Amino acid sequence: MIATIVAMIALDWRLTLISLVLLPVFVWISRKVGAERKRITSERQRKLAGIASMVQESLSISGILLGRTMGRAAEQTERFGKASHELAELGVQTSMAGRWRQSSIQIVMAAMPAAIYWAVGHTGSISVGTLVAFTTLQTSLFRPAVSLLRLGVEVQTSLALFGRIFEYLDLPVDIHPGTRRLDRVRGEVRFEHVGFSYDDAPTLTDVDITVPAGTSLAIVGETGSGKTTLSYLLPACTTSPAGASRSTARTCGS
Repeated sequence: MIATIVAMIALDWRLTLISLVLLPVFVWISRKVGAERKRITSERQRKLAGIASMVQESLSISGILLGRTMGRAAEQTERFGKASHELAELGVQTSMAGRWRQSSIQIVMAAMPAAIYWAVGHTGSISVGTLVAFTTLQTSLFRPAVSLLRLGVEVQTSLALFGRIFEYLDLPVDIHPGTRRLDRVRGEVRFEHVGFSYDDAPTLTDVDITVPAGTSLAIVGETGSGKTTLSYLLPACTTSPAGASRSTARTCGS
């Protein structure tokens, strides 16, 4: 680009000024487009992180199990559908942001040779051969200029992704070892004749467990024997024993 500009100045400095007068405007427009895409990309990354967390917590096997236990399957499905719709809209906005402004830059650059022909036709300041050489150099200048402007937009968009990464890396550590001891623990966990089933397939049947306060209980068994289901029934029975989804629990105590 520098070599081309020097050659254009050597041919005619006045036409060179006409060719470059709008270049700062194009740079400003590209920066505005880049800033807009950066903002949308940042928002899209936040939505994407939220939906990934939602899938992990609510739509995984354990999440679906917990959702059905708590009777929130329909609510979780609605939340996922809404989040997916918002993410799709942000994807469209990212692709369409600044399209008309970048297109206007290309149109103006494509019309610049015609402007040079018009200016020379009214002034007659240079020969035809010099004019052809100048417009050829002008075309050679605009191609890398457009590429650099596009690259600037892409760099600003990428900065939004890097910003998201460093946002997590720069978070302060807010979990510190505690110094207090939990004394005089009260209460116990008790299951009395608790059962749970999915449709017609029973997972747990007539379970009796008592865990005294301040003690630990290890539950072992094969995969699918109901260990996780049993742990999920604890908050379900504690919060609303009568409304536990498909639970045949007779008594839940704590």
